[in-house]
Amino acid sequence: MAITTQSLGFAASTNIFTDTDIEGTVVVVKSSSTVVHIITIDNSLNAAQSFLKIWNSAGVVTIGTTVPDEIIMIPASAIITIAIVGGKTYATGFQVACTTTAVLAGVTSPTSAVTLRVVYV
Repeated sequence: MAITTQSLGFAASTNIFTDTDIEGTVVVVKSSSTVVHIITIDNSLNAAQSFLKIWNSAGVVTIGTTVPDEIIMIPASAIITIAIVGGKTYATGFQVACTTTAVLAGVTSPTSAVTLRVVYV
């Protein structure tokens, strides 16, 4: 897994977070209030759908126990991009994980790497 955060140098500290192998382990994108503008998820290496779980939290998130605030389904062998016009505010933080099922107890990582990119302020 390779995680990077890069300043884009425009629009008031806009950053891009990249995780080249997002798994069934919670990753903190930002531990304070943030506005998310674009989410891109590359599930092209998997023959099955995957699910991105999102928590609006700066606290401890336990996958399989803490209820996600949002779940995004990524079809098998697909890349999806979600552009949020005006951005979406996550008041306390932005944490993510990727699993093979959408159910709360789902903690299994996808078979092959899933890449996540988040553009945020």
